[in-house]
Amino acid sequence: MLDNVDPNRLEEEKPALFHILKTRKRQEVRMIRSLQDEHGNNQTKTNGIMRAFTTFLRRKYEPIAVQDECIERMAEIEWRDLPTAWREQLEQPITPEDEHIVVRKGGKKKAPGSDRFGWEFYKVNWATIRDDMGELMNQMFIERKVSPQQKHGVIVCLPKICEPTTLADFRPITVLNTDYKMMARIIVNRVRTIMAELLQQSQLCGVPGWTIFKAVVTVREAIT
Repeated sequence: MLDNVDPNRLEEEKPALFHILKTRKRQEVRMIRSLQDEHGNNQTKTNGIMRAFTTFLRRKYEPIAVQDECIERMAEIEWRDLPTAWREQLEQPITPEDEHIVVRKGGKKKAPGSDRFGWEFYKVNWATIRDDMGELMNQMFIERKVSPQQKHGVIVCLPKICEPTTLADFRPITVLNTDYKMMARIIVNRVRTIMAELLQQSQLCGVPGWTIFKAVVTVREAIT
């Protein structure tokens, strides 16, 4: 509802029947009307298609069985303590500058999460909401208060080919709330400088931001 800019509508042009029909046409093109489930049965009803996707994704991302001995071995590994200066750099409260850097680099027309707030909302209203966002970010980071709604992700299945017919023809992605991604990027910016000193240059090549973010849990355990 916030990002209601139609690419077919000129600036300050009021929406007309033409724009509504164009929007509906795009929705019709994206609609999945027929799909083969894992058993090869052709599903044409909405409930059948949703059930097929649910079963497929549940099996795809089910927990991986891990031996208890492997977990015990990992728990016995000694963590290397980080220098005091690095611990202070990682654990210091989030500043308005940290937030502004992330908001300024946020991409346009990115799919929002379940709260429907995209990067455009934060950019346009940053002068008004920056104090509240600063308090929210520090609650998430220092007090570790992250609600289930903030961590809630919406799975969207994107077609890999022009005319997908099976479940394998879709690529699932998880759309997260922007405030959650904002926190992740702030942590990534802090960890990136330290990772540059811990790892070799060959290890840093091609390491995406989300991979660094996954390592934050390990770093936080090491410094606490």
